[in-house]
Amino acid sequence: MKAPEETSRYFFVDESGDSTFFDRHGNCIIGKSGCSEYLAVGYVRTDSPREVRLALSALRDKLAADPLFAGICSFQQTMQAFHAKNDSPEVRAEVFRVLRDLPLKAHVIFARKRLTTFRRAFHSKEGEFYDHLVTHLFKRSLHLATENHIIFEKRGSRARQQPLTEAVHKAAESFATTYGTNQSTEVFVSCQSPSGEPCLQAVDYFLWAVQRVFTKQEDRFYRALEHQIEFVWDLYDTESYPKNIYTKKNPLRGKK
Repeated sequence: MKAPEETSRYFFVDESGDSTFFDRHGNCIIGKSGCSEYLAVGYVRTDSPREVRLALSALRDKLAADPLFAGICSFQQTMQAFHAKNDSPEVRAEVFRVLRDLPLKAHVIFARKRLTTFRRAFHSKEGEFYDHLVTHLFKRSLHLATENHIIFEKRGSRARQQPLTEAVHKAAESFATTYGTNQSTEVFVSCQSPSGEPCLQAVDYFLWAVQRVFTKQEDRFYRALEHQIEFVWDLYDTESYPKNIYTKKNPLRGKK
């Protein structure tokens, strides 16, 4: 196997949907108001995070100076951080135009919520479910560079960072066991807010584009970034295996 490249690689991780299965009374609420039918976890990878940060900051300055955007209700939120779900269609189009020319590659694990799987495999614990997806996400990603920096969007308590770190290291160990390699690479895990790290705003947009295909059968946003999306795995669509793994050879498309 090829030795890891002597370089630093950066992974920015976010989620779409949620890991909630039950309300506070123990009732299953999957698909009901405020609870999604899926959880997706993904990253954008880059060797040039500074280029991404500068491009998105420049776009924000450009939009702020344009009176065309001044009257948009969500614009004050946009000025704090780009967020695909909340940004206006006009802003969203501008962000997609910038993102598609940046040095970014994306991987996404999309998991449909299966109650029986949640109970059996994850002991009805949301953290275990989420961490399992993180392990899958990084299983084949951490052997290519000598130094890997993984930045998660900051959510919940600081106590979550240790399980996330363990999930990432589990991914590296799984790869080493599967392929019989013992390559030495370093992994550093941290958390940051999207307003403080523009690269997290980028991964939010990639995840939004992917989930639109699965939830709305709309693939035009996905197609705009398709040359940068290397891998999407619809994890629990086992009936379609191996066609539930979407790559350039098996492109993800909305149903017509």
